[in-house]
Amino acid sequence: MTAKEKILFSITDEAEKKSREIIATAEKEAEYIIKSAELTAKSISENDLKTAKEKSLAVIKNGKSSAQLEKRNKILKFKTEAIETVLGDIPIKLNSYDDAEYFLMLSRLLDKNALDKEGIINLNQRDIARINHIFKKKIKSLGLKISENPADIDGGFILNYGGILINCSFKAMVNENREMLIDNINRILFS
Repeated sequence: MTAKEKILFSITDEAEKKSREIIATAEKEAEYIIKSAELTAKSISENDLKTAKEKSLAVIKNGKSSAQLEKRNKILKFKTEAIETVLGDIPIKLNSYDDAEYFLMLSRLLDKNALDKEGIINLNQRDIARINHIFKKKIKSLGLKISENPADIDGGFILNYGGILINCSFKAMVNENREMLIDNINRILFS
């Protein structure tokens, strides 16, 4: 199981627990609303029995509808929060890789994004301080030089080919692939 799969499994497990809690709460609230409606219906006088029955059925129906709507809204809110949490955690998880794994990942990103010409790679201060010789070799083999000025990014890199910038920072990649990531997260967490 890859680190990404472990992360997604952990987040999925937590999301499922929260989802079950929200559903249980919504169901309890629905039961309360239904019981309240039933008690209200029972308290209506005998003289208005026919009207009371009609009203009680409407109250029960409305109570159930309200409870179901509230349950759906809570689940939707939870799903949205869970997705945003997962998206926000991606850069954090990627930055938590050990140096060898981290720079191997950056090497793969370079393979996919580097152009066939000389340029500059901008890394953040943390990555400049911990860069390994294998990644330096990779950078050099692609005709890139490391910028002396650290980039203000959360991780990843920015390639600069004169006027062409290729932003491979983690936040930029999450934003660029947001819809696909949301679809994948939905499929994993809520299928």
